[in-house]
Amino acid sequence: MLEASGSPFKFSTLKQVLIAETTYDSARFVLERAAMCHYGCLLIAKLPFSLKQISSAISSYESGIASIISSSDSFAVRVRCVKPTFHRIDTLALEKVLGETVRKITGAKVNLENPNKLLIGVLTEGWFLFGLCLGRSARKSLGLRSLRYRPFMTPSSMTPYIARTMVNLSRATPRDIFLDPFCGSGSILIEAALVGCRIIGCDIDPRMVNGAKANLTYYGLNGELTLSDARHLPFSCADRVVTDPPYGRAASTKGIPLKKLLQGFLSSVESVLGKKGWLCMASPSNVDVESYMNMYGFQVIETYHIRVHESLTRKIIVSRK
Repeated sequence: MLEASGSPFKFSTLKQVLIAETTYDSARFVLERAAMCHYGCLLIAKLPFSLKQISSAISSYESGIASIISSSDSFAVRVRCVKPTFHRIDTLALEKVLGETVRKITGAKVNLENPNKLLIGVLTEGWFLFGLCLGRSARKSLGLRSLRYRPFMTPSSMTPYIARTMVNLSRATPRDIFLDPFCGSGSILIEAALVGCRIIGCDIDPRMVNGAKANLTYYGLNGELTLSDARHLPFSCADRVVTDPPYGRAASTKGIPLKKLLQGFLSSVESVLGKKGWLCMASPSNVDVESYMNMYGFQVIETYHIRVHESLTRKIIVSRK
């Protein structure tokens, strides 16, 4: 997402935390699109955690705290622990200590119910990160688009969380021509349209095309949907191709051998995707999609694994030409 924002950035990671040096606008861009994070914060302090010394340690960042919270503000402190590292920490007691420290520095009032400034502390890998909350991510709105609310779904329909994650991994930006050649019920297309892409979807099954149209209409979204074979795409160009091909489990391959389906699809995508285009695909973990991608000139950039249930782990493979 930071790449898609177009602004320069540097980042480092701790367990379940990403720390990025970037612009405020890029931070807002990420928050508005993220599916797999909860909060975005302006970092005030990063320090080795010591429960006994936390108050004095935070006090050493007095100027940073005073620059973002004034005496006329109200505030609250929330602390989150990344388990199992800090599973025995009394977070309520720690919040009180931090709140009292901030109150002494700023003169601001504590308001636990409706603060106009929220401070977030995160304990992870022996570190304590403390910052001003800029906002929550898009996770709540994704929940409102749960599959059970849609007019059409199938057992193979992708959740909005994974669909949005794949859209983000493709580095999609507003106005991109965005293609899903195995669109199914339209989960990926919905998320792409909501971030401003010009969406095109196709499927070999007329029931899926009609169902995807119904779902897009339900959310007030527009796109081009057509009945076609992903091995013979009737399009000349696309900036992003993001899809979840059928693998003969919950979704049928219509009798086409999987090897031929993937080879035909990737050959067709290779001719459609622009020179700087990105391809993002989902697959079961036991299918070597990466080899097929390499065969057709795609460079695999990233691979992620997501456990769906006991018998299925998905891979998400991100590649580019």
